[in-house]
Amino acid sequence: ETHPTLEGQYNLVVCWLFWQASLLPAIRQAVLPGGVVALCGKRAGRFATSLDRYRREFPDWQELSAGEDDFKAWFIARRV
Repeated sequence: ETHPTLEGQYNLVVCWLFWQASLLPAIRQAVLPGGVVALCGKRAGRFATSLDRYRREFPDWQELSAGEDDFKAWFIARRV
């Protein structure tokens, strides 16, 4: 599976209640320094994710808001 290279083109990328792990590297590269990602995914089922997974994928980013409940995990962070 291939995805377009979008390196350093966006101030904001939102991926809400959609999970495809292979997109995370492209999302990480697409956000300009100082830009923000807003990510959210279901915690159960075929396309489940977790807050820990988001944190592992964006380890050097400044976390602005994050959490989990019974249904979803969310992660909003700024690229530093």
